[in-house]
Amino acid sequence: MMEDVASKLASEYGIEDKSMSFEDAVFIKVGSVYTYRIDFNSHTIEARVRVLQSGTDRIQGEVDVAVDGNRMHRSNPMLTSVSGMDSYSKKLEKRMPKVNWGIDWEIYIEELAGRVIDAHRKGQPMVHLSNVKPESETQWLVEPLVLENRANIIFGPGGSGKSYLACLLAVLLDTGHVDTSHGLSVTQEKQRVLYLDWETYPTEISSRVRDVEEGLGIPGKSDIMYRRCTQSLAAEIDTIKDMVDRNKITFVICDSLSFATMGELRDEKAVGAYFNSLAELQVSSLTLTHVNKEGGLFGSAYIFNSGRNIWEITKSDEEDKGKLEVGLWHRKFNDIAKQAPRAFRIEFEDKAVMITAQDPIDSDVVSSGLSYGVMIEKIVQRNQPIDRIKIIEMVAQYKELPIEDSKLKRNISTAMSRLVKNNKIAEDSNGLYTTQIPLEALGEDEFII
Repeated sequence: MMEDVASKLASEYGIEDKSMSFEDAVFIKVGSVYTYRIDFNSHTIEARVRVLQSGTDRIQGEVDVAVDGNRMHRSNPMLTSVSGMDSYSKKLEKRMPKVNWGIDWEIYIEELAGRVIDAHRKGQPMVHLSNVKPESETQWLVEPLVLENRANIIFGPGGSGKSYLACLLAVLLDTGHVDTSHGLSVTQEKQRVLYLDWETYPTEISSRVRDVEEGLGIPGKSDIMYRRCTQSLAAEIDTIKDMVDRNKITFVICDSLSFATMGELRDEKAVGAYFNSLAELQVSSLTLTHVNKEGGLFGSAYIFNSGRNIWEITKSDEEDKGKLEVGLWHRKFNDIAKQAPRAFRIEFEDKAVMITAQDPIDSDVVSSGLSYGVMIEKIVQRNQPIDRIKIIEMVAQYKELPIEDSKLKRNISTAMSRLVKNNKIAEDSNGLYTTQIPLEALGEDEFII
């Protein structure tokens, strides 16, 4: 078919016999694609090259050559291989012979490969750090779960509510909606959101988004963009980058990492290609992914190293039709302080999903996993003044440990001493209390100085 295109073009245009000149050639890079374009004999020859793999002495690229917008040949030659590029140029010569077109494909492909190799190896320019404007304080997009301009990750088992939570975040960011029931705060301007879906279909995500909107009381308010993906993010990055730029997208959700790397979560190259592609989009992002058999983050350690803000989601062991209780645990925090665990209840009603925040100490999913310090502080806040024996009893109950456990008592004593030292709680003859005691907790003859 490509030979037919070449023959048709050759018959329609007269060919002027002249040498090719590269002086006025255009060579630019947009996203991950190098474009090399020259005008010759009233025709435009354009090559688009995306580097697929590179090493110390090997660079492989996807090369796509077109004449006047008609594709002539596309394959994945080794740009650093003389035989590889020679084979590519011979394929073009077969389809568009020099005797008919005047194009010296060997010279053109040699020039193309040289420019791409030089540009790729050159990388980013060197800069003086004194001239680099320091980044302002790290900003939240949705506090305390999603950071601006960072690779955010939520991982957890199937059925733990990851996608529903992602839909909630998407709706909040797209609409700027304020609602205290979910305990989350949208801190920036409204975002343009793109949901990249490898796992389900547009009807399912659309239904979830509508249900979340109904639960928030804002039906039909969001304008979230959606794309069903069937190849790895790295394979589709050029198309997706174009969508992001054209639609002014500022926040991307990728659901999920396993399919976005074509199942190669243990392959550092595949994982690296994913995060490199994500970085090329130059937007804030949220990646959903899964756990391994041991309950940890599934795949290469490179995933953990590449994420900048990582949360683990867990769910209740008890099955409750129409309701799901989940907990969120902050597992990585490069640019911010570690955040306290979060607890949510997801309730499924007819055409509506309500996602509400719970106090972690009231959550069966989260309470037992709270640190001793956090647990004691919450117990004191609720029951002040309270004596040490009662605190030990309550902590033992939450931790599901025997009250006689010596390690339990030792951990509680250490945590209480630390809280007193940091002025989080205080102690007198009545027991322990927070440093700011509610008036209703005081007797008639007591007052605060």
